[in-house]
Amino acid sequence: MRQHFASNTQGHDYVVGDVHGDYERLTDLLSLIKFDVMVDRLFSVGDLIDRGPASVKCLELLNEPWFFSVLGNHEEMLINAAKDPLEHMGHWEQNGGEWGAELDPTALAHYAAVLAKLPLVITVGEGVSRFNVFHAEFFGDDLALDLPSYTGQVRERLLWGRGLIQNPRKKDLQLGLSTSFCGHTPVKGHQQIGSQIFIDTGCGYANRTGILTIARASDLVFFEG
Repeated sequence: MRQHFASNTQGHDYVVGDVHGDYERLTDLLSLIKFDVMVDRLFSVGDLIDRGPASVKCLELLNEPWFFSVLGNHEEMLINAAKDPLEHMGHWEQNGGEWGAELDPTALAHYAAVLAKLPLVITVGEGVSRFNVFHAEFFGDDLALDLPSYTGQVRERLLWGRGLIQNPRKKDLQLGLSTSFCGHTPVKGHQQIGSQIFIDTGCGYANRTGILTIARASDLVFFEG
């Protein structure tokens, strides 16, 4: 459910917004910020796949020792489609998963098994340097986020929730929550509400109208491309 990492004492930790299959844009931006695969780490808020042209390449990032991702709702759609294509494949295709319908069932099952192991939450560091990564939203403090398991309602909110961005007054429900990076809801530029920083800036949509955002976690410097 949750994966914890010690602070990075050798390089920088970055967090990337929803990539949605635009592998080229991601690699271009990593080159721009001079990302060092030997000492830096890249954490993803999920939704690596769908809409863009290179979902498979984005999934292959999970094999890299410097790349770590939480589960997004689009990854969950892939998992559900692999389990029951008749029930879930159509919904996934309607949300950018057309590429999945062309996959060999064995390959689809393989990706589903890999994605099913992704955590819902990543936490990095301790104390004032701590930051959290999840896909959509969370209400509660760090102690609640660190619980060994979540209720179905909390899990649904972590993957699909939009309550905070629709009603910013709910930020009062996040007292005691460390800086938390999330995606899921596209915004025109990175946006902070309460403890959450929304960094899904529309990457992967048709005609490349959106951009990709990467945040440097230590000093909240944002890079776009």
